[in-house]
Amino acid sequence: MERKKTTRAFVVSCEGTPVGVISVTDILSAIIQS
Repeated sequence: MERKKTTRAFVVSCEGTPVGVISVTDILSAIIQS
């Protein structure tokens, strides 16, 4: 499920630059939770 969230953020980041920051935060959160 976590991976799906990261993929979604990646897709949105491609369409929007500001969203790219959110995708990075999602990845960091996953690493910290891992």
